[in-house]
Formats: sequence, C-alpha cells, structure tokens
Amino acid sequence: RRPDFTFKCYGSDAARCPGGLPGECAEGRDVSSVPCARCATGMAPDSRGVCVPCGGGSMAIFVICILAVVVSMIGFYGFIDTSTPVATSKSVLLVGIAGSQLIWLFQQLSVLSSISLDWPPPFDSILSFVSIFAFNLDYLSIPCVAGQIDPMSAYFARAFMVLVFVVVMAIIHCASVVLFHKGDFRDRMPSLVGSVGAIFSGFFIAIVSSMLAPFMCRSHPNGLSTTHDYNDVICFGGDRDGRHAAMVGGAIGAMLIPLSFLAGVVWAVRKLP
Repeated sequence: RRPDFTFKCYGSDAARCPGGLPGECAEGRDVSSVPCARCATGMAPDSRGVCVPCGGGSMAIFVICILAVVVSMIGFYGFIDTSTPVATSKSVLLVGIAGSQLIWLFQQLSVLSSISLDWPPPFDSILSFVSIFAFNLDYLSIPCVAGQIDPMSAYFARAFMVLVFVVVMAIIHCASVVLFHKGDFRDRMPSLVGSVGAIFSGFFIAIVSSMLAPFMCRSHPNGLSTTHDYNDVICFGGDRDGRHAAMVGGAIGAMLIPLSFLAGVVWAVRKLP
C-alpha cells in the first residue's frame, strides 16, 4: 500500500485496476495479486475487468472443447493413416494447404498480442481470441473447472502441453493398429511419425512462443517488470518472487522439445536420396 510503489495494469482488461486508494482492485479480484491479476476463488474474469461467479456451464464448455480436440485428432490421424501422396487429389491438397496457412496466420496474430502496445478495438478483441492458438486457455475458464492455479503451474502446463498431444496421438495410433491392422506396429509406424510431425510443424510458432513466455516482460513505474502472460509474476524478482527463476529454468528445458524436432527434420532431410 505504498503510493509511490505502483504497478501499471496492461492488457485489454486494464479496467481490473479502477484507481482510487492503493491496493484497490475491481470487484471479485484478488487484491493480493499484482496488479490485480487474479480472480478470487470461485470467480472468473469478465470482459469488463471484474470477476464474476463461475457459471454452471463452465465444466460443460470445457468438456465439449476437450472432446472436440480429441475427435479432431482422431479424424486427422485417420486421414494421415489412410491417405497416400500419389492418390491424394489436388482439391484435398488445396484444402490442407489453405487450412495450414490459416492456422499459421492465427499463430502469427497471437504473437502480435505479446507486443506491449494498446491495440485499438476491435483488433484487440481479435488478438485476444486468437491467443488460444498460442495455447492460452483463458477462454475456457480454467479456474472454474480446476480451481485457482498458480501462474507457475499454469506456465508449465502450457509449455509442455504439446507432449499431451503427442501422448494422445500415440494412444490413438495404438488403438488403430490393434483394431484395424492386426497389431502390425512396425508397418504402421509412418502414420504415427507423420501425425506427430504434422502437430509440431503446424503449431511450431505456438509451441515456441508459449515456452518463451517467461522472457516476455513489461516494465512498471516502480522499476520492476512482470511477465506478459502471467501478470503477477515479477521478472527476475530474486527474493521478491522466486517463481520466475523456476519458469526460466523450465523454459530452457522445454526448448529441447522443438529443438529435437528440428534436429530430427534435418536428419531426415539429409537421409533422403
């Protein structure tokens, strides 16, 4: 509550800091978080900057989204498993190329949202929406489903989310081989490799940007800085906030995943005749 030790509220929800006496936050905000970044227990952020009680449909939306992702992965694996490059029609290839370019566009727009600029409406709302393609799951109201999650835990879940996709794809592959290919795992291995490779190549920007989130910091009038995606984590805070050091260590370890993918691609290209 020092008037000369202030944090600036960034982002499209800057109304979470209504002004007034030091330490005041918008309705439903946790006043112990800086700068009014988190909602109180049982609350979810609203577009007006306040936090509102969790609705009963939060769990249903979350489950529907999870099922939609799993069904999409099953359909995608089925396409990879049954198609052959020679027999694939030009129209199917065109749709695939257009879809991949659209996903890349959304990911590039999500990177723009990490730039410390006050984007005018409605572009700020568009950037907020496409941030989901950078594995930012705020739209799913996670606190209403799993309770309040520490920013460090949220970061590690986001940074290593790609491994969850790989595991799910491996389970789909095993089920497909057992049910439709009489357990011939060796002969069907290209389907798994192609599916996992497509995930990494299609979401490479999102994977890297989510892992590098601890290095994206914004300065405040008090001389400190906080991370862009986790507003109450102080960058290089030392004794003030030890979470950032753990997040930086996790980022260094997580970057081995996309670097391994790039190394595998280079090895495969060099092996081609």
